[in-house]
Formats: sequence, C-alpha cells, structure tokens
Amino acid sequence: MYLVTTEQMRQLEQATVDAGASWADLMEQAGWGVAQEALRSIGDARDQRALILVGPGNNGGDGLVAARHLHDAGMQVSLYIWQRDASSADSNWQRCRDRNIAECMVSDDSDGQQLRKWLEESRLVVDALLGMGISRDVSGQLAEIIATVKHAHERRPSMTLVAVDIPSGIHSDNGQVMGFALPATLTVATGLMKRGWCFTLAVIMPAQSK
Repeated sequence: MYLVTTEQMRQLEQATVDAGASWADLMEQAGWGVAQEALRSIGDARDQRALILVGPGNNGGDGLVAARHLHDAGMQVSLYIWQRDASSADSNWQRCRDRNIAECMVSDDSDGQQLRKWLEESRLVVDALLGMGISRDVSGQLAEIIATVKHAHERRPSMTLVAVDIPSGIHSDNGQVMGFALPATLTVATGLMKRGWCFTLAVIMPAQSK
C-alpha cells in the first residue's frame, strides 16, 4: 500500500498526462470508479435517489462523471453545485444536462431549503466539493453546507455518504479537520491513497487510479 502527499499525487498525475493521457480521461476513470464503489455500497440502485455535492476543479469534475454513471445505472440523481463556473466549457456538466439531471446552484438556495429536501430524499450522497489540497479552515457558505449534510447524516445514518478522494474539510497530508469536515461512510481513492487517511476514521475503498 502506497501513501502519498498532495504534492506527490499532483506530480504523478502530471507525469501521467505528460506520458500521453488526457485530464479528461483521468477524470472519466476517477468518476467511473467512484460510481462503481457507490453502487456496490448501496446494492440495488434502481429508483434510489442520489445527491452529488459538486465543487470547483477536478474533484467536482469527478463528481459530475460519477453523477452521469449513477444516472445511467437507474438512480434519480440531483446536483448541488458550489462555486463552479456555469459559463465555462464543462463537458461533464453538459453531459449531465443532456440527461436532464436536476441541478441547483448554491447561490440560488440561500436558505438551504433545496439542500435539506434532497438530503431527506437521498439514499446516497457523493461529496465532490473539495478533494485534496485544502490549506485553510472551511468557513462561510461551505461550512453551512457541510453542517447541513452532517446533521442530515446524524438523523438518517442509513444514508450512505461517499467522499471523492478525501472527505471535504480533511487535510490530505495530515488528516487534520480544517474547521468543518464531512463524515464519510466510504472514501474512494482517485489515484493513490493520501497520507491524511491514516489519521481519519473513514472507510477506505480505492477506485480506479487516475
């Protein structure tokens, strides 16, 4: 078992791209792996509801890929999107829209009512908000989202909460909780396992490597 730092993982990803892979291919593999592990964890996916918490960057992109595969497996999927640029070219987001997957921008849900509704309905929640590399404490809007999800999970422990790469709010190098963090039922590695996992209580299930 190999454990890597955030910087080491970034170097490995860049080396993979330099050797001929594309970032789109890496994201597709990662998101597919997340979806497969999520489906394995819940069993029969047909007509079950899944909520994907989508953040900026590659981690959010992995979540969008996972959302598409979960939808294609028969789940009713919703996207709750935080700080992702809707005006930019985002092929993974567009593929979700082509499937008419429901979505809500955090900026359009100021009171959190839509988030609470979807959490109440969902059998599966996928955390693709931050991923590795967090360097400062979680605060503001993101802290409110995490607190809402944690409260829903405490009320409904049967809800499976899957983190993409590392739970949002956990430092990927030392496992420190950066103010607020999501309590993952299952953490799916997108690449090699991160050193911060040694200090968390998450259940670790590696997916396909980026």
